[in-house]
Amino acid sequence: MILDHFTHSAPTKPIRTDRSGWVNARLVRFCTFALLLATLGCSLPKWRFQKTAVLNLDASKEEIVQHLNTNILGGNGYPGLSSWRSSTVKLHVDGIPVALPASIAVQTPRNFRLLVSHPLSGGQELDIGSNEERFWIWTKENPEVMTASHDDVAIAIEELEMPVHIHPDWLMEVFGVIPLDPDEFVLKRPNVENGYVDLVATRQSPLGQDVERVVRVNLVRGHISEHILRLPGGKVVARARMDKYTTVEGNVQLPLQISLEWPDAQMKMAMEIRNPEVNSPALAKHAPLWTMPNHGKVVDVGALARARREQVAAVKNATSPQTSETQSLPPLAPVRARIRLAESTDPASNSSARTASQSVPAEENDLPEWAR
Repeated sequence: MILDHFTHSAPTKPIRTDRSGWVNARLVRFCTFALLLATLGCSLPKWRFQKTAVLNLDASKEEIVQHLNTNILGGNGYPGLSSWRSSTVKLHVDGIPVALPASIAVQTPRNFRLLVSHPLSGGQELDIGSNEERFWIWTKENPEVMTASHDDVAIAIEELEMPVHIHPDWLMEVFGVIPLDPDEFVLKRPNVENGYVDLVATRQSPLGQDVERVVRVNLVRGHISEHILRLPGGKVVARARMDKYTTVEGNVQLPLQISLEWPDAQMKMAMEIRNPEVNSPALAKHAPLWTMPNHGKVVDVGALARARREQVAAVKNATSPQTSETQSLPPLAPVRARIRLAESTDPASNSSARTASQSVPAEENDLPEWAR
């Protein structure tokens, strides 16, 4: 209608009906439309943000955190997000040409389970999980279940030189079931003109370093787009991106695609989450799901790391640094090599490490029904 007004309001001669007249009429309309775009174009992005953004571009830290926490804690007559699961996840891993079938379940505050299967045989390839007491990792390539109590996760990652720093508490934040503490963050606006702001907090990493925890918020959509762990100089330790949000349970926002990246290990994986189920009462009562599996030998890598630290401290406090005890300490090495070295040393000099590998009880546990 606006275009018709501009092209027909001024008195002009009737448009010719031959071919040249038709071309002239089209040219007039095109030039008028281009003029309108040039006149209004500069204000369109700002108008769009002001009229459609869930959060204002000048929203305070408290307003942003309160909005994000409502998705977790609930409010306005809607439940929050305390748990979710999907048995039809497609896992994409760099270096693997096909998607891997997977199942995932998450429950606040520390319950988590990811099971990955072979795309052809259906056999289990990976089991990563966490419960209230401990965290574990098992792969088909490594027949031992690596586990650590939550108190020992940090020293296990540091002592055992794990290439991918998978910290369960950070994963629970990424999966959206842990509320944010507004007193922990400062608000930064490096990209506010595009609708993004950062909530930044300084924390101690699993390696004992100070790291910046960045929660990048899309103000237009009103949800978190990224979780980033980075060193104060800007180097990224881990990154998680959330995309393709959907609305479930009335007003709960859940991303259907979560991408995880560890730059130092050159490792990336992306989860396509299908048919998510939110706040299932059955999930809350499913104790076997949160039980550490029995895939064979269980090795408490956290206890091994703690025992090694105690031995190193004892050597440093000894009168002579060149004692036979120094010779018995296993050298720094990756997880699998270190465990073998710890088991092959003299039992008299390494009894605490040997006991640690047998100290975690594990019961026979079939795969839960949702993961079959």
